Amino acid sequence: MVEDRRYRCGSCPRSFQYMAHLTVHERIHSQVRPYMCPECGKQFIQSGQVARHVNGVHRRARPYVCELCGARFVQSGALDTHLKGHRGEWERCEDCGKEFSHVWSLKRHRKVHEEVAVEEDDVEEDVQSEVGVESLEVEESSNVVVQENQKESTEAVKAGRSTKLLPCDICGRSYTSWYLKIHKRGHSGERPFQCELCLKCFKRPNELKTHLRRHSGERPFRCSVCFKQFTLSGQLKKHERVHSGETPYECGVCGKKFKRWGHLRSHRRLHNSVELFNCDQCSRKYTQAAQLKIHLRKHLQMRTYSCGVCDKGFFKPSILKAHLNRHAAR
Repeated sequence: MVEDRRYRCGSCPRSFQYMAHLTVHERIHSQVRPYMCPECGKQFIQSGQVARHVNGVHRRARPYVCELCGARFVQSGALDTHLKGHRGEWERCEDCGKEFSHVWSLKRHRKVHEEVAVEEDDVEEDVQSEVGVESLEVEESSNVVVQENQKESTEAVKAGRSTKLLPCDICGRSYTSWYLKIHKRGHSGERPFQCELCLKCFKRPNELKTHLRRHSGERPFRCSVCFKQFTLSGQLKKHERVHSGETPYECGVCGKKFKRWGHLRSHRRLHNSVELFNCDQCSRKYTQAAQLKIHLRKHLQMRTYSCGVCDKGFFKPSILKAHLNRHAAR
């Protein structure tokens, strides 16, 4: 017996025997999610999905409890990771100092810096190959400007454009007339080159060209050693140093060398930063004496903040406050 599927979806070829089933299905196309989780506010297409979500996420047993702050976890490994935060053992990003509980979280975060630095690093790489600059011992604020000027001068000669430098009337930095127009877009916020696929806008046509490779998956630059492919030439040049071990960027203060200019730039901030307070028990450093004092309590197991209800001790007042809230909730 052939089912009667008289109710047909207007957005796709599917059809249904009952109108109610079609109504639920059409929410997939319309993105209407009328059922909301009362615990976290997440929305769903069907009421049954809410029930499964609540039972699977919010009502699941969480037997592993942090004794310091009362947080509960499904797995012991998750509790161990959480405790790293209390002990100050999180993974630190060397670029911005942000800390993460997992190595994979740090790796994912590092991609943000790599994407932001792609253009800067590519400018630097192109200058190295085209102009032959061995080392640019200039202040960080002018470093990129010098490199951009040299790169643009090289490109201007190739294109037959004027290489005369003109000052920006907003910030005073000097560029060739063609590049000055692009530079001023940074002040005005103008981004005239738009991606037709995702509508993201860019200041320069080459930025749009590079961006389009992300949509197409094009990776035209191939490593001759391992054949890994890359979207940008600068990415390939950085990757090749993995094989060669080359560290061309040297700190003029301490002599430490780096594979990437962006890493050197971040390192130089340490020399220019405020006084650091060092822990004599481990290698951690802090910008404030109060932060170091709290950290030292972890080494000394000092729990100077005591609960008046159960006499349990804590090394931070915020943790004691969270603990007292648990008593108040009982």
